[in-house]
Amino acid sequence: MGAEGLAHVLGGWRVKRGDAEFKFFFGHEFQKHHLQPDDPSIRLRGNFLGLSTSNSARVAYGWRVFEEMLGGGVYLGPVIEYFGSDGYRHLRLGAHLTSMKAEETEWSAAAGWAQDSQGRASPYVRLNMLRRR
Repeated sequence: MGAEGLAHVLGGWRVKRGDAEFKFFFGHEFQKHHLQPDDPSIRLRGNFLGLSTSNSARVAYGWRVFEEMLGGGVYLGPVIEYFGSDGYRHLRLGAHLTSMKAEETEWSAAAGWAQDSQGRASPYVRLNMLRRR
C-alpha cells in the first residue's frame, strides 16, 4: 500500500483565443512517496524537491452551467489528463468542474478513472487552485 503527495509552484502564461483557453506552466515540484511496508527495491520512495522532470497535459471540454446561481457560472464536462516521467505514464479519464472563482483565485476539480503504465487502475479525485496576478 502506498501514498503519494505532489505539489507544484509554477509560473506561466494564459492565452485566450475565442472560446479556447491555453495555459502553459513551468517550475518547481515537491513529491512525497510513502510505502507501507517500506520496499527499498522501489525507486519511487521518499521525498523529491527540484525542477520538475515530469510532463503533463490536460484537455477538457465544458458547458457553462449555474450562471445565475454562481454569478457567471462554472464549466462542467469531460476531461482527459496525461502525466509522464522517466519510465512512468499515467492516464486519467473523467469529468471536471472548472472556473469556480473567488477574487484572484480560480478553483477546479475533477474525478474519474486512472490507469498507469504498470497496469494499476483506480478512481481519482483532483483539486486545483490557480492564483491570478
